[in-house]
Amino acid sequence: MGEKRQLERWFSVYELSYWALVFITDGAYASFLRCLGYGEAFIGKTLTMLGLTSLILMPLGGFLADRIGQYKVLTTFSALLVCGTICLVQIVPSKTMVFVYAVVGGGFTKLLAGFLDSWITKISKEEPELDYGRIRSMGSISYAIASPLFGNLFSLLGYWTSIPLGILLFVVMLFCALKLRNPVLKDDREEGPSFMEAIRYLFGNRTYMIFLGCSVLMNVTIQSFFAFVGVLVEDVGGTVGTLVIYYFILALFEFFVVRNYSKISGKLGLKKTVTLGMVGSFLKSFLHSLATSVTGIYCATVTQCVSLAITVPSNAVYQRECVEKKYLSTALLVMQTCCSGFVTFLLSSTYGKVAEEYGTGMMLRLFSVFALIAAVLFWFLAPKDDAQEVLNE
Repeated sequence: MGEKRQLERWFSVYELSYWALVFITDGAYASFLRCLGYGEAFIGKTLTMLGLTSLILMPLGGFLADRIGQYKVLTTFSALLVCGTICLVQIVPSKTMVFVYAVVGGGFTKLLAGFLDSWITKISKEEPELDYGRIRSMGSISYAIASPLFGNLFSLLGYWTSIPLGILLFVVMLFCALKLRNPVLKDDREEGPSFMEAIRYLFGNRTYMIFLGCSVLMNVTIQSFFAFVGVLVEDVGGTVGTLVIYYFILALFEFFVVRNYSKISGKLGLKKTVTLGMVGSFLKSFLHSLATSVTGIYCATVTQCVSLAITVPSNAVYQRECVEKKYLSTALLVMQTCCSGFVTFLLSSTYGKVAEEYGTGMMLRLFSVFALIAAVLFWFLAPKDDAQEVLNE
């Protein structure tokens, strides 16, 4: 129990630091570039480059993590690159450095999320009492605090303040990495699986492939929502302040549900919980599309309780149950590549064209259907006794 508490404590602090860092590299990224004088076209190009980088980095990073198992080194190296580019782009804000910031800083920020998730998930296989939901909930509350705090700090003092913040967050993450341990290998002399061996295993794992396909469909809905939620808020008369409050409320709802995720999934069962998250993602996008006022937008935030607050922990927990430990990092990062990088890269322009032609509300209603289709397919195709039966076949 003593080691379990120590692991949960330091992983929680790591999540707090990481999601504060995400606000700097992701949440405030577009505003930072606008302050440097760059237009929407250039910002769009950098985001495309980020998507391409993620498609390459994430599956390779997952393979490397499974191969060597040195999460302390991998997470520290990734955090160093991210925080380093935050500092460099402030010192040398050239167009070239901005691209480096997007590709290296943004790409490794997403990779670091995958490393951290797979690290926690692998350790939780060794320590069943380790509560993934409680740990991940600290990331939700961190983003809720960082959004208004860092946002106001950048507005008052300028984006140069991201330099000391980036250095501070890196030091905290380094300290956490030193306090944590790597997952235990069955045989320290045995090398991890090759990349092709891992890919063949995943393609041959029917439960994983069903979950992957349904998750991609669900993320078509999720990505369309987050790409245009700012536009939706403006359409109903909201301001930047409205959006900050909105994200704060979302993060609070997410925090309370994710923190109690193990109790929810324990009562419902894993398959029902995953399906609930997919249905919730449909409801979230659909109900937001019907809002005609700021009050309506705020009321719709309650759907976060059955959407992202369920899907975030379910993604890691379901894969932990249906994938062998030695392939888990590759599985998690392939999932992240397909659901985030691949969907964003292929459909980001489509979302914009549909929204321009038919309006933001209609676009959200149209793409919300993908999450509902995902829920129906998952319910009928996924194994009845949760994913664990795959490992027992």
